[in-house]
Amino acid sequence: MELKSQHSKLLELLAPARDLTVAKAAIAAGADAIFIGGPALGARAAASNQMTEIAALCQYAHRFGVRIHLTLNTLLYDDELALAQDLILQAAKCGVDALIVQDPAIFTLNIPPTLELHASTQCNIDSIAKLKFYADLGCAQAVLPRELSLSEIAAFHQAVPQIRLEVFVAGALCVGQSGICYISEKMTGRSANRGACAQICRLPMELISPQGKVIKAGHLLSLKDNLALEDVPALIAAGVSSFKIEGRLKDELYVKNQCAAFNQKLNDFIATHQDYSRSAIGKVTVGFKPDVRKTFNRGFTDAYLSGSNEKLYADKSPKFIGESCAQVVGVKTQGRGMSLRLQLKPGVSLHNGDAFTYFAADGALQGFRVNRIVALSPTQVQAELNGKVALQAPTILRRNVDSAFEKELLAPRSAWRQVELCCSLKVQDNLLTICYYDVLNRKGQAQHALTVSGDPLSQALMAEKCRRVGMQDYVVGKVLMDDTLQVPLALSTFNQVRRAAFDNYLESASKLAPRAAPFVLPDPLPALNVRSIDPRLCLNARTRDFYAKLGLTLDATDSPSTRVLMTCRNCLIKNYARCFKEGGSVQGFKLKIGARMFKLRCLCRDCRMQILEDRT
Repeated sequence: MELKSQHSKLLELLAPARDLTVAKAAIAAGADAIFIGGPALGARAAASNQMTEIAALCQYAHRFGVRIHLTLNTLLYDDELALAQDLILQAAKCGVDALIVQDPAIFTLNIPPTLELHASTQCNIDSIAKLKFYADLGCAQAVLPRELSLSEIAAFHQAVPQIRLEVFVAGALCVGQSGICYISEKMTGRSANRGACAQICRLPMELISPQGKVIKAGHLLSLKDNLALEDVPALIAAGVSSFKIEGRLKDELYVKNQCAAFNQKLNDFIATHQDYSRSAIGKVTVGFKPDVRKTFNRGFTDAYLSGSNEKLYADKSPKFIGESCAQVVGVKTQGRGMSLRLQLKPGVSLHNGDAFTYFAADGALQGFRVNRIVALSPTQVQAELNGKVALQAPTILRRNVDSAFEKELLAPRSAWRQVELCCSLKVQDNLLTICYYDVLNRKGQAQHALTVSGDPLSQALMAEKCRRVGMQDYVVGKVLMDDTLQVPLALSTFNQVRRAAFDNYLESASKLAPRAAPFVLPDPLPALNVRSIDPRLCLNARTRDFYAKLGLTLDATDSPSTRVLMTCRNCLIKNYARCFKEGGSVQGFKLKIGARMFKLRCLCRDCRMQILEDRT
């Protein structure tokens, strides 16, 4: 077993976890790192965990070299700074490897030397100047905005190569630029920068023309999900080292499926690029064929990476409608239930317990689950269900629950991971030393004095016993000893020594060395090349003082800039009306969400759109 090279370029698959169970599933399926929320101050308030759970996760994850990133990425009020400091110190004691942060006040607190700081996507690092600022500030990793293109990412890396780049490669896309979206707070009092986004962008709404007519109605700001599975090699070439799957509210099925798919893609790349390796260790075995279409999604796009902002919308529904799989060709009622005769699409097979969706005549999304599927012919089946649904031929059905696939995902050994260990035995000065070690050179050993003479244990027996570590997370490969090794020891005593050596290894394996130098707030602070700061991003005195030291002023709370509730790198007018570049006018359009009306402003040079509060 060769030790892991310190010179290879490390690639990290970063998976979300809403709790310990999901985190373990992600690790089994190939995650190199986990991002998870603690008990408070994370950008997903509904995905919190107690620090005892975080400590247990760290101890488990570190066995595989998997790092834990704790989300501490909300804006903070003055009375929360003490809590933030306490959580940071607790995180370090628990073994957390990195903090994902947004509020600059965090940088002024006591950061233990074992913790890296990562700049959250909520920091809205949309320029090389901002990336350089966070690198010079001491952040080891930056989570880039979802809307950047491959060429922009490559330019960022080329200009600031000293900071690792983390990019979202799967999951929900925010229609607004992260960190500067205030529409949820305006409409509901729930702030996206405080971990409580109400997802206003997923609601039905209407685009209103300058003449007051409805141009388009639907879930107009709801985007398809991001999927950059086929873009992994290009992202690596652009300088990305951390591949992030969005979804701290997603279930085990989703996370395991996504991790398995990206794990295979990264391994395929490394197989032909020997100068790269994974940041974690352990052989991953998956007992199912990953298929990201079969777990939650709103359809997929990677348009942002190509610099496009077209065909992004999933405006019919923000829900998981599934893949088109069959057409209703007959409907029959049976007492309280009904049966459907379905014409299958080529290559589709249906199973008992599958669930389906369809769009009703009024455009509403409807769904139902079947109890039993009966084959009628190679291309037709009968679907039997309890209850009744308003269906008629020739309705198209989509499947959003494949029960057979879910059963595979939830099987006890659907995915597992094992770390290979080496064990060495040697005797020097009548002292037996047994040592276990892994490719990260984490070692555990135990010794015993050989004070009595007698028949030595056979080398074959000692090797056999050393391979019995009693944990399925580990497999012992080589057992190394000289051909002349003599160990005159009772077998029971030998077993005590090798168990003590393995326990010592486990203690060593519960810790990971930091990848970056300890964080120290630079003095003076590096320059931040922006004109001013939005007051909605400054909720405490430390943050205001931080920006003052940078020579920056806060905009007035009633300034025109604070009318902007969302900035999008896409445009409803371009999508549903006539773009300025095509000779159309972009003035006077409005967006109606519920009973509220908002103005739209187009920034045509950058092909962006802003949603503005109407203060008239």
